[in-house]
Amino acid sequence: RKGIPSKGFLCEKSRVEQRWFVREIIIKMAEISGVGNKAFIDEKIRELRGNGNEDKNIAVELGILTPLRFDKENLPLIFKVPQDPSDIISLKGRIDQLIRSIPRKPTLDDFIEKVPKELRPTEEQIEEVRRLADKLRGLEVTHFNSTKYGGGVAEILHWLVPLMNSIGVKTNWVVVRPKDPREFFPITKTFHNALQGVPSTLTKRIEEIYLKESEYMFEKLSKREKIRGDILICHDPQPLATVSYAEVKKVWRAHIDLSSPQKEFVDFLLPFIEQYDASVFHFEDFILKEIEGKMPIYLIPAGVNFLTPKNMELPSEFCSYVLKSFDIDKNKPIILQISRFDRFKDPKGVVEAFESARSELLKEGLNIQLVYAGNMAKDDPEGGKILSDLISGLGAKKRRLHKREFIPKSVIWRVGEPPYIFIINLGATPLVENALVINALQRVATIILQKSLREGLGLTILEAMCKGKAVIVGNVGGPAYLIKEDGLYGYGVGYKDEKGNLHYSSEETAGKILKCFTEPHKTLEMAQMAQRNVAVNYSAIRHILDYLKLFDDVVKNPF
Repeated sequence: RKGIPSKGFLCEKSRVEQRWFVREIIIKMAEISGVGNKAFIDEKIRELRGNGNEDKNIAVELGILTPLRFDKENLPLIFKVPQDPSDIISLKGRIDQLIRSIPRKPTLDDFIEKVPKELRPTEEQIEEVRRLADKLRGLEVTHFNSTKYGGGVAEILHWLVPLMNSIGVKTNWVVVRPKDPREFFPITKTFHNALQGVPSTLTKRIEEIYLKESEYMFEKLSKREKIRGDILICHDPQPLATVSYAEVKKVWRAHIDLSSPQKEFVDFLLPFIEQYDASVFHFEDFILKEIEGKMPIYLIPAGVNFLTPKNMELPSEFCSYVLKSFDIDKNKPIILQISRFDRFKDPKGVVEAFESARSELLKEGLNIQLVYAGNMAKDDPEGGKILSDLISGLGAKKRRLHKREFIPKSVIWRVGEPPYIFIINLGATPLVENALVINALQRVATIILQKSLREGLGLTILEAMCKGKAVIVGNVGGPAYLIKEDGLYGYGVGYKDEKGNLHYSSEETAGKILKCFTEPHKTLEMAQMAQRNVAVNYSAIRHILDYLKLFDDVVKNPF
């Protein structure tokens, strides 16, 4: 019923062999239960096929298994229909007021007073932040990354920089700009993929372009006096060489899954990494073995800020307004994935799993819909092709969404009539409007997927969890850490092999989707536990606390 498992001898067999095996199982079960013998089962299968019922589950039809039954009575625990706004003008006024209420320079008191009670930091965390902030007052830190918009790093820096400034640590943010972005970013995307285990070839041309552009950016930033401060923080491989040339204390912050990198790429970047005074990774599995024992290593998982347009509480009426703007049916449960259009986010696998789950639930009279919303990061040249392949494979129909109040200009592709799959290329700017739409979609979703094949952390998972939503994730990298174990803080699918590849089946993911609908009580309990875990271990306060501890060490230690 839940498909071929992703682990074990059966997953290695062909589809024909798998079907034969399942058929033999059904025959044995039929014989044991007294339903009939092999000849009887074969006849029943032929009869079902002859009547055009190939999708029927023969074991259910014969009474060997009970039919799948979603818990209709308790479905409201995980699926609530948002209210329609009675007055659009009044609703817009409420949203404007909510946006104005978000502090531009949040203080620690804001996180105590303005964050919902269930998401507030512990008293111990607040006291420790205050103590270290007083100790480090006047310190200057500069962050370097490769894009202002798109992706988790930029999103974190948008709130981390002002929050650090508000507690007395002067913090700057510099976006590196290569001379030829069309040459540089495809190169760094190759680095990104190879460091996450994708087989790639490091050519002389790749090396030359990376080194040439890195030297150019260093000279340009130096002339403009952008490389300044007591500590420099370099995010990911793009600015790695550029920042390594600076003769001040510096830290390399890796946000990607480095558990099974391609060795030749590590060897090429290693001389630059070794110029840093410390390095930071999300989790222990991501630490590069080549630098262990050579420099201080810190584990700092990313955090989520609850005082932003993307995570603040929203009126149900606004969520309904967003769905109506995209012509999404508010009366049907939504399966949602929010991610960049990236091969590692497995868009095709997401659609296949949804289709499989939907076909089962339709038999029970429940119609679900998929919303896959993302945008293009400026430092990711592959996004356009990934999106194009996805929509062409689905035969989706395009519709442009013009600018509306609180809705950024976007493009939507829809499948079905009425539509049941929505692929949305959401406008990245204005930032506030992009964030509000994502917030609304997450709040109305019944289940949120992050079906990543590789993932450093998975910020959208934390965003879903802080809103009390059930998540289903690829059991790899950061997402595996975030759910801790299957069914504790979320459901995980597949397993990671020694090369870092995720093995899974779309039916396995569909099985987890079905489990949420058949066990809404357990689903809700799991989501509530995850919400508290995020509040304590993955909040903005815990994130800046870890950074302050790092800064304190870097300042007082000569390394």
